[in-house]
Amino acid sequence: RPPGHPRGVHGQFRSAMCLSGLRWVLPVWPSAGPAQSQCSVKGGSREWEARHPQHECFWMLLLRLLQGADSPPLFLVCGVGPTLVFPNASTKNVVFLSPGFVTALRALSFCSWVRTASGRLGTLLSYATEDNDNKLVLHGRDSLLPGSIHFVIGDPAFRELPLQPLLDGQWHHICVIWTSTQGRYWLHVDRRLVATGSRFREGYEIPPGGSLVLGQEQDSVGGGFDSSEAFVGSMSGLAIWDRVLVPGEVANLAIRKEFPTGAILTLANAVLTGGFVQRANCTCLERCP
Repeated sequence: RPPGHPRGVHGQFRSAMCLSGLRWVLPVWPSAGPAQSQCSVKGGSREWEARHPQHECFWMLLLRLLQGADSPPLFLVCGVGPTLVFPNASTKNVVFLSPGFVTALRALSFCSWVRTASGRLGTLLSYATEDNDNKLVLHGRDSLLPGSIHFVIGDPAFRELPLQPLLDGQWHHICVIWTSTQGRYWLHVDRRLVATGSRFREGYEIPPGGSLVLGQEQDSVGGGFDSSEAFVGSMSGLAIWDRVLVPGEVANLAIRKEFPTGAILTLANAVLTGGFVQRANCTCLERCP
């Protein structure tokens, strides 16, 4: 607990005013309680919570607030699992998700914490099959507007999505969601719905058995990479579902309140095949390289 903060019993919440009107809300955990924490400064109310106040994320947030970094939105996210760091645009920097898609998908939710390091987006995800090397792609090309990304399902069909906030070099949480029912799709960035539409690959199925890659765009199954399309930056907390996540699930995932059930792939499925990609275990994302 912070110095001078009142003690409580397990399950209770204590609150107090501090730092020029900043209100804290702290659940009191036993020493053997969960190690995960989520701290955030929220919009106009400027509230934050730490699920484990002894966690270093608590003190990191307090330090940033004392230094004046209190402009919302501010997130310090802890306990999200391993982070993949793509340090440069080498075509050797590739990560495979194995076993990929083992059944056909009529719906898809892709969510991840992302931090870019090159001022462009590159390729987040690429899924290639023998008959189409762009069955599913999330990538930014140099020819696109800065911060725009192509969401491709069954090339040549695509939608251009706005991801300009990701160009600031900070961590952001994104969810790209699609369903073949009416071809609906949604893009959430930091819990906010920033794009939506319909009639995008209505009635389509993403087939199983292909090659699923992070950080590179495939021009053939498992290969054909181009350094100009490579991702440079970091990904963490990545997961894929074969269903549509509803807005409440997206929000809870972004604030680490609850992990939606039924994920078919996570970074536990990541296979590093060489190159310079690093797997880092960071207490909080702010501490990641």
